[in-house]
Amino acid sequence: MSGAAGPLTGEMCRLTIVGPTTQIELAVPVHIALVDLLPTVLGHLDASLAVSGLAHGGWVLQRLGEDPLDEDLGTAALGLRDGDIICLRPRDDALAPVDFDDLVDGVAVGIRDRSEQWRPEHTRRMLLAVVLPALAVGAFALLLPGAELWRTVAAGVTALVLVGGVAAAARAVGDKQAARLLGVAAVTYAALAGLLLPAIADGTLIGAPQTLAAATLAALCALTTAAAGGVSGPELVSTAVAGALIAIGAGVAIGVPSGAAGGATVTLVLALILGSFVPRIAFRSSGMKMPELPRTTEEFQEGLDPEPAREVIEKTARADRIMTALYAGLAVVCAAALGTMLVDGVGWYPWALVAVASLLLLLHARVLRSARQRLSGALAGSFGLLALAVAGAVDGGETGRLIAPGASVVLVALIVTAAITVPGRRFAPQWGRSAEILHTILAVAVVPIAFGLLGVYTYLRGLGG
Repeated sequence: MSGAAGPLTGEMCRLTIVGPTTQIELAVPVHIALVDLLPTVLGHLDASLAVSGLAHGGWVLQRLGEDPLDEDLGTAALGLRDGDIICLRPRDDALAPVDFDDLVDGVAVGIRDRSEQWRPEHTRRMLLAVVLPALAVGAFALLLPGAELWRTVAAGVTALVLVGGVAAAARAVGDKQAARLLGVAAVTYAALAGLLLPAIADGTLIGAPQTLAAATLAALCALTTAAAGGVSGPELVSTAVAGALIAIGAGVAIGVPSGAAGGATVTLVLALILGSFVPRIAFRSSGMKMPELPRTTEEFQEGLDPEPAREVIEKTARADRIMTALYAGLAVVCAAALGTMLVDGVGWYPWALVAVASLLLLLHARVLRSARQRLSGALAGSFGLLALAVAGAVDGGETGRLIAPGASVVLVALIVTAAITVPGRRFAPQWGRSAEILHTILAVAVVPIAFGLLGVYTYLRGLGG
């Protein structure tokens, strides 16, 4: 029913639930899935309903004249409002949808319920979506030939103005989404200013000094934006971390004989190490703290107070967003490092490190439960292997180019076979254990190969004469 008393307010939704013999009025959290609320509902209506529901496949909740509600969604996602009346029905005897005695009324209801209807939030999203292309035009103009000094000043001033816009949007207007959008643009212009800054001296846009300046300013701008607007968006944290890693790699590239490949190696190793700490970082950043294990009988009696459900769920969601952003940022850094090593590296060390790191990323992705987090690692690892194949075809001469099509067909056949047989299949435990052992071996192998690429072994041999 749509005749609610008013819009959903606060974090609770007040519903009237009609059971087979009784009805109750219940205030439920708006973000808790119905499947988790159903046991509480049954207990309030009639304690015997949980047992009697086994005879007909359980219970469903539905509004009069509509299909059963999706049990995996909360009341907010389902559009329930204060005062709505919900019916509890047997799963195999749900209420049938209403029939329309007026064709025009039925068409109006059908059109109203379609998700592609234009709504006020669509207008807002469209206008915000125009912001980045408009700013991208300005960034492109700064990349065109011209006086490096004034282009650098223009990029820096634009970044500062956008940071001010972030503060205004977040603090004065209270629009966090617009603030984050302007924050992304500010970081982009700060990176552009850093890219143009060394060009004042030599006119070069691509190189380790340019990368160092761009990454450093991007990281600083991300932190400044978060502080100025009070916006602790995970994407800003991820940008700051990625910028710091790239800046470290660019600094190393300036000082080591292996150049860009050496800097990319250091960046890759640091990103892989940091990836293992992402869950702990996200857990702490979300405001949660894991209690220490009790060691005495007195400590067993401490910390027994229950945690507020809503607070725990909100912090868990925040931790998940931080993890997703960090894994995405680290995946981009790893992919860039893998490509740089293949382009600028010399000898077999870059090839070996790219192969080992790519497989390591793929194996690490398998333990991640979130689809976005797993996709980040899988894409970075797949990119490394594909880049390795392309480099092999390019450097392999005519023979390599002739072998590449056949190898591609074999690879495609294996991938298609895996796509058909792997999803949903349960593997024997020894396969998982084998993957864990291989994961450990690859992780250990990264460091000695990285030392070889950085020239550590050559340096040590030189010390011995």
